[in-house]
Amino acid sequence: MGSQSNRLKELRQKQGVSLGKLSTELKENYQFSLSPSQLMYYENGKRQPRNSETWKILANYFGVSVGYLLGFTENPKQYDDEQINDQYANWGVILTSSKSRDKEDEEQLYFKRFVQYIKTNHMLLSDTEIKSIYKLLISMDLSNSNNLKGKLFKDALNKDFHQYEDDYIQNYSILLDDRYEKPENEMMLDVYLKELKIDIGIDGIISILKPFAEKNHESMGDNN
Repeated sequence: MGSQSNRLKELRQKQGVSLGKLSTELKENYQFSLSPSQLMYYENGKRQPRNSETWKILANYFGVSVGYLLGFTENPKQYDDEQINDQYANWGVILTSSKSRDKEDEEQLYFKRFVQYIKTNHMLLSDTEIKSIYKLLISMDLSNSNNLKGKLFKDALNKDFHQYEDDYIQNYSILLDDRYEKPENEMMLDVYLKELKIDIGIDGIISILKPFAEKNHESMGDNN
């Protein structure tokens, strides 16, 4: 029988709970019976529960998601939309999924890439300034192909940057260009960047925001 690693022992030891105490409190608080020896087998991966209910109760006890307890994610936050698939429990495999968690994980990844871009270009910004610029960029809604910026942005996704470099820069300069009337969020971004004396290359912005557009286009395709 296969097995998957989990954080049961790690969480138990972190809270200073013995196997005996955990067994007792599961019985008292959840009316769920698990002997200390069963818990030991589970946390060592020698045995697996036959269904997902055991993992749900253990996750609730420690205040984490089932996905985190089972080692699928580094995010311990509990999500209401977390789905648990115990179809393969007899083979020692429990699967979990959460669209909300996936979205937050993706946003964290994109933000890290944005911060790395700031560092690479030697921009001296405070954490607050970085977050403000990032939020303003996202609010520009480049993934909406119904507006001019979105259309140009969508076209760029299918171009090779080096092959179309001149056209690319010329067209996409309208994102932060003064020749066009801009909504308030873009005007705020212009002022903000000018005050900080920052020159952000538009190719960098495109590369950072590209995953958002791709995700949006995929979602639109799924809905059609």
